Amino acid sequence: MKKYQKYLIAGTFFLLIVLLLFSYYINLNIFPEETYRLSRENMIYDGSFENFVENVSDCCSNMPGKEDISALKSPDSIDKYFSLNLTSSNHCACINKEVDKIEKEKKYIFSFFYKGDNAHVCLLAEADNNCSIMIKVGKSREWNESVNIFSVKKSQKASVYFYADSGGEKISSNFYDKAEIRELTKISGKGPFMENVKYVIKTKKTYTVNGYMIGEAEDNKAYFLITGKPKISEKFPINDFIALLIMIYIIIRILSDP
Repeated sequence: MKKYQKYLIAGTFFLLIVLLLFSYYINLNIFPEETYRLSRENMIYDGSFENFVENVSDCCSNMPGKEDISALKSPDSIDKYFSLNLTSSNHCACINKEVDKIEKEKKYIFSFFYKGDNAHVCLLAEADNNCSIMIKVGKSREWNESVNIFSVKKSQKASVYFYADSGGEKISSNFYDKAEIRELTKISGKGPFMENVKYVIKTKKTYTVNGYMIGEAEDNKAYFLITGKPKISEKFPINDFIALLIMIYIIIRILSDP
């Protein structure tokens, strides 16, 4: 092979390497399709149950036997001084928190902390008469947080129901704390962003994001809760990396041939 041919082939592979690296650099700087700021106002009054005085209700009174339920403030809390402790030996202990009007075509984030035997929460859109969000989890000894994004088809009131369900075979005891509903306001995906402030972004589910997914969207996309500036990138392109190593090897072989 003539000398100029070797340099031509090597130069072509070198150009491909540069294009591959440039493509990877671009994919390290992806902006979210949608970005939202969380409102400061919590739409759930006394969501940390510091002033809890409500009476417990039986939300499955049609079950056999007599109800044995209670709702108490507990010093075992994740936020401030108290949490809600719902207990049932038979039937479903429940309390509800009414929420001011949820407006259609707006997005909201609903979050709460929980632990216990079988935490069960329903965000009920009253006019739709169904749960916009239904959370049921198994036994948990440590505090966990549930975060979900939601919207409603028409403006309406809503209620959040917290449960402790028992069929009478065993005692069910659940703890709830720091329940929040916050309206999301759309902002520019380029910021500015404040450090230690939470935002919600929408991007592809397959991307690596500095946060965690809180809801799915159309076209294989999802909503993520993040803190501070969004950092979005494609997952490490292992196939591209292998191709890069092969091209480097080819260049070395071409240039090293006499």
